[in-house]
Amino acid sequence: MIRNVIFDVGNVFVRWSPAIVVERAFGAPAGSKENAALVGRIFGEAWLDLNRGLMAMAEAMEKIAAAGRFSADEIGRVNHHITDHLIAIDGTEALARRIKAAGYRTFALTDNVHEIVAHLKGRHTFWPLFED
Repeated sequence: MIRNVIFDVGNVFVRWSPAIVVERAFGAPAGSKENAALVGRIFGEAWLDLNRGLMAMAEAMEKIAAAGRFSADEIGRVNHHITDHLIAIDGTEALARRIKAAGYRTFALTDNVHEIVAHLKGRHTFWPLFED
């Protein structure tokens, strides 16, 4: 018998798209070679270490800037659009509310870092749906 439902956050509750971050920060259209190259430079090893909890967002942004030779302005735009593009996916919160109302326990699973989760908690109303 199913008693628990575990939801991922990225691309379930909120959109997550490195290509959109790059498009907004640099104007390189998603799907273009330039966009793919920038995505690779930004969301590489330092980003993975960030997701693994090995460093804070500020340290990761410094490493990404240094490794990718991004200016402070460029990395600031990237950092802004990482959180700015995280818009709610229509229907997911309503579905989670129906599942919870039906008596299921609900949980969130994400590799988002503390800073992004704090941003999402301040911007979206779905967090209280989760027991943990």
